[in-house]
Amino acid sequence: MLPTSGYTQDYLDLRMALARARVPAGADVEFRISVPPDAPEFLDRGEHFGQAIGAAGAFVSGIQAGGADVIVSSGAIDPGLAAVRDAVSVPVVGPGEVAMYLGHVIARPLTVVTVDEYAVERTKMFLDAVSTKPPIASIRSIEIPVRQAMKDFAPVREALRRECRAAVEEDGARQIYLGCMIFGTMDIAEPLRQELGVPVIDPFAVSTDAAIQIALSLPAG
Repeated sequence: MLPTSGYTQDYLDLRMALARARVPAGADVEFRISVPPDAPEFLDRGEHFGQAIGAAGAFVSGIQAGGADVIVSSGAIDPGLAAVRDAVSVPVVGPGEVAMYLGHVIARPLTVVTVDEYAVERTKMFLDAVSTKPPIASIRSIEIPVRQAMKDFAPVREALRRECRAAVEEDGARQIYLGCMIFGTMDIAEPLRQELGVPVIDPFAVSTDAAIQIALSLPAG
């Protein structure tokens, strides 16, 4: 797993534990998290996205050399996905790409809910570039930058509830994509599904599960 920013060690440990919990019983799948040393601490400015892309592209070839069979380029709207794929020959999972394919299969209008104004602009670029996707109802922001969100998940959960409900009631969304990787690690997707009665696509879950299935499909050795 290749996070696009640094986060804290406690949070990376949480992400690792959640990933391991998704591995089927008896499956021989091991996860590692490798953070590019030049990655920004958080993606909460426009220039940070460019910094993250450059850091990932320069760093990722060493991950393949270390024995990785599959890489998750861990950003919900796939910053740097093309650069990572250009740098390695193993499969690279883009959370946003996988989520949009799943949304396309569900075939209902989708709203992306993300963190702040910078992520909204990047989300627009991502949606323009991705070829397979559902109809897009809207892009919404909880207006809490990642740097602030990481300090306390409680207000983030409440803001997600507010914006996701507005997406359904005001924008006509019939499915939601949680457009930030931290949203997938704060135990909010299932409560939102129950409260709103629509599919909620979790970037962490779909990308982790895709990587597991790819790893299990590869020949041993």
